Amino acid sequence: MSLNKYGDSAEQWKVDLIVRRARFFGFGQEDIQDIQQELVLKLMTFNFDVEKSNGAQETTVLQGVVDNELKMRLRVQKRRDDHIEALRWMTNLSDNPSKALLPIDIKKAMLYLPDKQRQICIALSKGHSTGAIAHALRVDQRTIQRHIRKIRAYFMSLNLHQWLAQ
Repeated sequence: MSLNKYGDSAEQWKVDLIVRRARFFGFGQEDIQDIQQELVLKLMTFNFDVEKSNGAQETTVLQGVVDNELKMRLRVQKRRDDHIEALRWMTNLSDNPSKALLPIDIKKAMLYLPDKQRQICIALSKGHSTGAIAHALRVDQRTIQRHIRKIRAYFMSLNLHQWLAQ
């Protein structure tokens, strides 16, 4: 699979496992090299204990360790991407004078909404129907209506009822 740059420090099958799992999770080659460096160090300190393994083989246990690290990396990446998207959204509001008239309370409230609910708010503000939003987000229309009820309750809890459609 890949050249073992780690010599005797890390066994080749462990390096290959990292590369294989990273590809499975959809990481690109440049990310895989960074991941490989980080995880080889972690795997070097990992000691497989047969008694604590519940009958699992070392490859199964190591795959679990690698998968958990990769999932954590994906979660961190998603949080960063969501934060960047929220900042981009705020910038778009300030660049568009008609949207900039929204009070800062609405802008702040929107930042703390989950991503899907923020998308629904933006789509509703653009005049899209719940059916169109459901189709675009590939969910059932009742799911959109449930999210709208949650958004409404959230806005009401922040005393932003004047901004809600009747």
